[in-house]
Amino acid sequence: MRIVKAKLYDPKEAYRFDLEELMNRRDNLVCIQKEEKQRLEKDACNLISDSIRDHIKYLDEKIKAIESEISRLVEENGKDIDEVLQSEKGIGDLTSAILISLLPELGRIDNRKIAKLVGIAPMAKDSGSKFGERSIRGGRMRVRMALYIASINAIRSNTKVKDFYKRLRDQGKPPKVAIVAVMRKLIVILNSEMRLFYKEKDYF
Repeated sequence: MRIVKAKLYDPKEAYRFDLEELMNRRDNLVCIQKEEKQRLEKDACNLISDSIRDHIKYLDEKIKAIESEISRLVEENGKDIDEVLQSEKGIGDLTSAILISLLPELGRIDNRKIAKLVGIAPMAKDSGSKFGERSIRGGRMRVRMALYIASINAIRSNTKVKDFYKRLRDQGKPPKVAIVAVMRKLIVILNSEMRLFYKEKDYF
């Protein structure tokens, strides 16, 4: 009997773990900086306002330093992948880095699975004979957040995505529902492009 060994996608490469750590650290600093800016906008007395401004400036420098390190890691280890991802209008440096670090399965599994992995596949709220509305839940929240921003940008700059969004709105779909549909379309496009990339590189 002939045994056919299935070829699975490679485990997550070491640089992607490093990239993930840097992305997490950047998110933490951005969150702290946002809190400091909110304090400054409130009734911060003169005694502490200068201190807050100094801290915001310090955090800005640290965030930029981390972003430079992120760019270096991507350039040295995932430049080809980054170029494929950013070739799609709406995907910028940070979104690409997030997809590289947190969604290594991109291009290595089918479209339905990648949408479910991100948490943008419609999930039915069915119970017994009752059938509820389909909604999205679960998945990788940080990837989903980045994809949401990318989809907003794509609606403005990416013709095929913009036209798709307009069709949904013309059909009466609420903005939120239409944007989620755009998110699914965008991740499917990226998944297909990455699958082609891996095929050309003979990964499979």
